[in-house]
Amino acid sequence: QAGTEGHALDFVSWHHYDAAGALRYHCTVSELRLHAQALGLAPLMIVTEWSLYPTGGSSNPFAIELDGPHCAAQAAGFLASALKVGLDANSFFMVQDVEEGQFDVLDLTGAGNGVFTHRGVKKPVHRVFEFLYPMALEPGAWIEYPDNEWAIGAFGTRHGDTLRLAVANDALSEQWVWSNGCRERGAEPGRLWNAVS
Repeated sequence: QAGTEGHALDFVSWHHYDAAGALRYHCTVSELRLHAQALGLAPLMIVTEWSLYPTGGSSNPFAIELDGPHCAAQAAGFLASALKVGLDANSFFMVQDVEEGQFDVLDLTGAGNGVFTHRGVKKPVHRVFEFLYPMALEPGAWIEYPDNEWAIGAFGTRHGDTLRLAVANDALSEQWVWSNGCRERGAEPGRLWNAVS
């Protein structure tokens, strides 16, 4: 609407709680840029909130993954995908576990989304950021993925004669593969599942 009414559009933002490679798979950034350009706009593309899951705690049966290697792998893969697709900015959700009632639980039990527990213990995702952020200041190395490879994320940089490479495997769930495979073929996953059942 901004383009049709002649208004400037500074940025387009959204949240990302999906597989790390989904940013590449869905082509969101390039599709939004093309649509904006067709309207004479050039907004920044920003993911204002992203992580493995939007919530931790007892409401999420997979919440323990927020405090372990899966969240770390997803973070590395997301950052690699963000670089590959030309995302302008992003913000991990969130810095520290602070959800209500959290002070009654032990650290590293999947209670919150932070890179630190509420007592300040660094989670594996924080260790990934410690490793990758200095790499982000170095010239990037072009990474080429095999066709249909959505689980692996690779982040590479060059510093003098040194090539640094971080590779992460954000394993895709069978639900992700089923749902996206159905949509690729023009089918609705729920309807197809009901027909098969």
